[in-house]
Amino acid sequence: MTVTVKWADERKIALWWTYAKQFTTEDYFTAAEHALALIQQTNGPYYAVVDMAQVKHYPTGIFDMFESMEEQAPASYRGTIFVGVNAVTRTMLLALQKAATQGRRYTLMRSVEEAFETVERELSAGRGRY
Repeated sequence: MTVTVKWADERKIALWWTYAKQFTTEDYFTAAEHALALIQQTNGPYYAVVDMAQVKHYPTGIFDMFESMEEQAPASYRGTIFVGVNAVTRTMLLALQKAATQGRRYTLMRSVEEAFETVERELSAGRGRY
């Protein structure tokens, strides 16, 4: 699969998305369906950690897809941490966040390890949002 989704830990607090160098909208939607099924396995708070370090080409409309997935998320969703995005993607995500009428819960980090540490720290501290 070019897009994989799984729980990063047994407690199900980090839903880990990993993207290959290239992926299609069909790949994304297949992974999104799987993600929604995984989310139904827990009632506790969770973050999405989206590892895009390998991505070189994005399908048309990918940022709309990210927004759509966020809109479907349950109340237990705390935010999305994007990892390894290039400068263009970073600019697009920050623009989406600023333009949103409802606050987007995106943050950008350099490594998956940093993202998982942030999730652990925020949820352990009871803050639940970064």
